[in-house]
Amino acid sequence: MAISFNEKTRTFFLESKNTSYVFCITPTGFLRHLYYGPRISQEDLRDLDVLDNLDPLYMSKEEKPFGISFMRNEYPCFGLGDYREIALKATYFDGSRNNDVKYVSHEIRGSKTLLKTMPCVRDNTNELVIVLEDKHLQVKLFYSVYENEDSITRRAEITNLHDEMVVLNTAHSATLDLEGKNFDFINFPGGWAKERSVKRNPIQQSVITIDSKLGASSSWENPFIVILDKDTTEDNGRAFGLALVYSGSFAFTMEQTISNTLRISGGINDFDFSWPLKRNETFQTPELVMTFSNAGLTKMSQNLHDLSRNHLINPRYVNKTRPILMNNWEATYFDFDNKKLCGIIDAASELGIDTFVLDDGWFKNRNTEDTSLGDWEVDTKKLGGSLNAVINHCKEKGLKFGLWFEPEMISPVSELYKNHPEYAMVSPNGCLDQGRFQLVLDLSNPEVVDHCIEAISSILNQYDISYVKWDFNRYLTEYWGQTLKKEEQASVLHRYMLGAYRLMDTLINKRFPNIFFEGCASGGGRLDFGTLFYFPQSWCSDNTDAFSREMIQYGTSFAYPLSSFSGHVAAVPNHQTGRITPLQSRMDVASFCATGYEFDVTTLKEEEKQAIKDNIKRYKTIGNLILNGDLYRLASPFETDHFGQIVVSKDKSKAFAIVGNRLVTSRESAFYLKLKGLDPNSTYQIEETGKQFKGNTLMNFGLPFKPEFGDFVTKAFVLTKVD
Repeated sequence: MAISFNEKTRTFFLESKNTSYVFCITPTGFLRHLYYGPRISQEDLRDLDVLDNLDPLYMSKEEKPFGISFMRNEYPCFGLGDYREIALKATYFDGSRNNDVKYVSHEIRGSKTLLKTMPCVRDNTNELVIVLEDKHLQVKLFYSVYENEDSITRRAEITNLHDEMVVLNTAHSATLDLEGKNFDFINFPGGWAKERSVKRNPIQQSVITIDSKLGASSSWENPFIVILDKDTTEDNGRAFGLALVYSGSFAFTMEQTISNTLRISGGINDFDFSWPLKRNETFQTPELVMTFSNAGLTKMSQNLHDLSRNHLINPRYVNKTRPILMNNWEATYFDFDNKKLCGIIDAASELGIDTFVLDDGWFKNRNTEDTSLGDWEVDTKKLGGSLNAVINHCKEKGLKFGLWFEPEMISPVSELYKNHPEYAMVSPNGCLDQGRFQLVLDLSNPEVVDHCIEAISSILNQYDISYVKWDFNRYLTEYWGQTLKKEEQASVLHRYMLGAYRLMDTLINKRFPNIFFEGCASGGGRLDFGTLFYFPQSWCSDNTDAFSREMIQYGTSFAYPLSSFSGHVAAVPNHQTGRITPLQSRMDVASFCATGYEFDVTTLKEEEKQAIKDNIKRYKTIGNLILNGDLYRLASPFETDHFGQIVVSKDKSKAFAIVGNRLVTSRESAFYLKLKGLDPNSTYQIEETGKQFKGNTLMNFGLPFKPEFGDFVTKAFVLTKVD
């Protein structure tokens, strides 16, 4: 059984295929963390002295006031002498803030309790629920184990037991106290057009915070971090991955203390956060995912990829072939009519593209970016009366039709704002902070969520639409809900996120389950485990430059499977960077995720058309690898002058690899790319050349790669096992 409890030692064991997670109840009711790492024997642990004299409150009078600061605690609370970062802080009605919750009871259940208002890891696995209480609060801690993926999920529920109001000031999902002091951490900072860089830094005696205060998980940081030993590499060493199933403002704190302990705490950002609880009201935290690998970063990533595919992504779409898109945005921007769109559809059909997506500019008066968001009515003048002319032309050419929305936004110049200014998230001083000439709809107001549901549904019900691109192009700046009470205002960001999740759940899961939804947030500004629950894939970045994209996609791969993010082949000079890269390099990079095209394909030369046809044909042969394969990172663009990745089928019968240069200065830039993940004793044929090699040769000796001077050159190739 994955979860067990030893009555004699009062110790909990959470065990996956390769890992053990162990903690116990101390004599005074604290939950003391003991171990997280490679699988160990329960019997051996019972015979060790670690279970004796565990409680710091049994120390001498001189040591006692500080004892709890040296204990590894499962869910540390404010006060009681623990001076480290905490998971819970609540202010009681009398102003006191010492939150002395202790163990009361526990239950091991045969199925998991799924969250109803937020995304969470799916499926009926087992569940441990522990109840902690003081005279004001009850805290329930939820643990579930996903054995095959070596992953554990954790969250908390906090209930007010008192007649008077209790205010939560900090309510994190979980804390992990690791023994040791020689750790590094990896985070994934960035910004618009440079999402999810890979940064590895040492952890020293200090507090490090990785967070977002933007009302979304953001492109500035990602709600995912890695804790690893100094000598951990892609293939060797310990790596702990922690990811929040949440899309709003978040925080991870890491504190190295003098007590040989690293404390990591993660959850909703407590910056400008409070949540009032009346008697018997309960606050639920988002879920946090933990995974452990004793075989380096690659295995850690594969754990998360498998967890996402097996238990997080919508089962309807997780194994469904991703649409190969033609998006008109960089081809036309707002300047299009039916004739221009139909010309693009004709050209796309000839190339083998299967879905045409009409991006921004299709709705009433939307000819520039400063108007009409929220007015989801078709521009009949621009589109010849309705969308049907374009949709029918797609059908004639054998293409499906997709449409762009930005459901959570409103333009000050719009009919919706004219009729309902109270729907916008605007501060009471009247200041309109118009990022991108638009405002955010106040989704903390249920009436606004209901309006959005009906407005979007009216279009999706009226037309034959198979794909929707859901955009979110600006972050929240006005921390104000027009219908919230004074004491509720500091809860507005989380209430907004709960409203956004209800909007997503209603449209995606309940009303239109047969439409494929792709997430987008001014590029990859809300690509996280929370949105992955609703959107099978998300737009990785607005930066379509292949040279930049291979770095962005490389960083994204640490937590997210290749099928969960998309990349497009774009025009050159690139619209974001001005860089000129070869067509084949652009296609190779875009093939290492859910792929598409985004430029005016009516201007192609014959040789370019043939190259795209060949690329689409190749992509269709490796589609199952993108959906289900095991990813291995071969060379980091953040550490070397080149990059490389390979994705290998679970049975090791097929693989797809890419290699490219980032800087060419001399003949020293040539190197041998050593592959990974193949069967060492089998022979593989490289489809592009017909040459055959043993797997052990490809992995140990490698394939030669000599980049051309001064150009961003890639090679991508398919390998098939022939014996």
